[in-house]
Amino acid sequence: MRLQSDNCVADFRNNRFSASSDRMLEVAGGSAAVVNTVFEQGCEYADSISIATVVPGSEFRFNTIINTRTVTESGVALCCDPSLTADGDIFAYNSTATIGLYCTVSHSLFDVPGAADAMNGVGNVSGDVATFFVDRGGRNYDLSAGSPAKGLASMSTTSSDILGRTRPLPAGSMPDAGAFRLDRDRAGVIASFTALDKAAILDDLYQGTVPENLPAQVDARALMLASLAAR
Repeated sequence: MRLQSDNCVADFRNNRFSASSDRMLEVAGGSAAVVNTVFEQGCEYADSISIATVVPGSEFRFNTIINTRTVTESGVALCCDPSLTADGDIFAYNSTATIGLYCTVSHSLFDVPGAADAMNGVGNVSGDVATFFVDRGGRNYDLSAGSPAKGLASMSTTSSDILGRTRPLPAGSMPDAGAFRLDRDRAGVIASFTALDKAAILDDLYQGTVPENLPAQVDARALMLASLAAR
């Protein structure tokens, strides 16, 4: 799939695009709002997104850009110029040239091959891509409980994620980077379940016995859900 906009209003929100070729998205002139969108690139050396000479206020925010190939290469995930504000994105592109020369990205998460690009913007972080998502191999790009994308983005007027879930959560906190905000209910259940398992309490819950002592990581709501999971 290739999307192209020349001197138009390019507004892409809450989408998921997949391709195995250069230039998944190309915007030249006009305005651009690319928000809460997943870009999956299946070509090792492809340059995926180009946005340039757009009007002030154009933004590339809360997106997740992934190269599904396992070979580290030099394709460019995002090529832009200073006319575009790029903030709060996740680049799991497996490339040593993730960002184009004149593009500035801030408060975003990069994989290890993109660490050098992360250093060129404010508030960026790089880390092991294995910690980013629930299941990258299975194409589930929800944030993992320990994802470094948590609270990484800067504040904006975007009030939801790609699934329509409130962003940020809790209100007043810093937003999570990427198209998906952390599912904190799920993360809480996983943390509670793990703590209960380590404390050898899951069997008590399975038998319907109320344990005398609970690990500190367990709250009441998560305990109820973890109890159901134990059964």
